[in-house]
Amino acid sequence: MELYENFSIYFDVGDMPFTYTFNGLYVDPTTPIGDLDFEWTITTPTDETQTSTLQNFGDFTFDEIGTYTISFSVTDPSNVPVSTSITVNVYDEFFN
Repeated sequence: MELYENFSIYFDVGDMPFTYTFNGLYVDPTTPIGDLDFEWTITTPTDETQTSTLQNFGDFTFDEIGTYTISFSVTDPSNVPVSTSITVNVYDEFFN
């Protein structure tokens, strides 16, 4: 399986609230999708978390200034996980 390396996304508070749809993608021609386990974790600037075990997390709304961490993991039937994460920084250009 192959996942993107860590990267960051930045957007200005003037765009808030901002809703984004997170979709999971897997590349494993030998394993049917039903045999894979997915795990999403989104951590907000106030350390609250939202999780999902679906392939696609779906819509998430960024509504606070600060740093969000979005983690995505796929585990195959041999219990071998592959994971990645992104950081989303919501900032106010006048205060950061």
